Amino acid sequence: MARRNTRLVTLYRPGEKRRADRIRTLMPCALIPSGAASPIPGVLRNLSASGAKVHVEDGRRVPDEFELRLEGAQIFARARVVWRRGGYIGVAFVGAARADAAVLRI
Repeated sequence: MARRNTRLVTLYRPGEKRRADRIRTLMPCALIPSGAASPIPGVLRNLSASGAKVHVEDGRRVPDEFELRLEGAQIFARARVVWRRGGYIGVAFVGAARADAAVLRI
C-alpha cells in the first residue's frame, strides 16, 4: 500500500493542553452513522493514536458517534466527535479503536 500523502509531524499550539505526534494526511474517508443513514464523505487531515481531524462539507450534519472508514484501506474505527469548527471535526477513537489506532498509521 502506498504511503503517499502522509507525514509524521508534532503539532503543538500555545495553550493546547496536550502534545501528540500526529500524521498529517489527505486521505479520503467515510463517516458511517448508525442505522440506515448514508455515509458522509470526508478527508482525514491528521491522525494520532487517540483521534483524528476530519474535513467534511458540513460538520453540523455529522452525528456525535459514527464509524470512520478509510477509503481503499478496509480500516474501520469507532469515533466520537469532541469538537466542531465549520467544515472540520475533531474525533476521539472509542473503545477498542484506541488500542488499534496504530494500525491506522498507514
